[in-house]
Amino acid sequence: MKQSTRCFLLLIIFTLTITQLPNVSSSTYTLIWEEDISSSGVPQVSPVLITGKLYYIEADEIFWYDQSGYFAADAQYYTTDNTNAWQWVNHYAVPESSFLQINGESVNWGPFSNGDTGHTYSIEYIGEGEAITFKIVDLMDETYSNNHCHLPVKIYEITTSDETDPVVSI
Repeated sequence: MKQSTRCFLLLIIFTLTITQLPNVSSSTYTLIWEEDISSSGVPQVSPVLITGKLYYIEADEIFWYDQSGYFAADAQYYTTDNTNAWQWVNHYAVPESSFLQINGESVNWGPFSNGDTGHTYSIEYIGEGEAITFKIVDLMDETYSNNHCHLPVKIYEITTSDETDPVVSI
């Protein structure tokens, strides 16, 4: 077989092996709500979340559940290290509960996030056609008058789009 014929056949094979890979998904996160949830125990209500729609909820930072003692907590964990530091020396989960609650229910915000990661937690949430209520519950001394600060919360709407990308296989 001649060299030119061989090159021509390889070119045809290469062209025929370009295929479409269907249903490759990519997700877009669009911020729809952002609010500071006060450690005073005052609830904050989100906008209505569309039934069946997937949302990403993020909470970060810390609040003091005993400001004078510099005892801090975040969405899920607390510290008894009163050095007033962003980077905690120790941390403990509240058994079967969370400080930042949704609709009066505890949330599993996941593994501990220390100061180097901003005490940042997130969950995915499926909308139920209703607003949701966020509240910091003081599970330590149940005294809101000695609390200080807030936890910023953001809700993102997740949009998934199907894309078709050409893939070359040889």
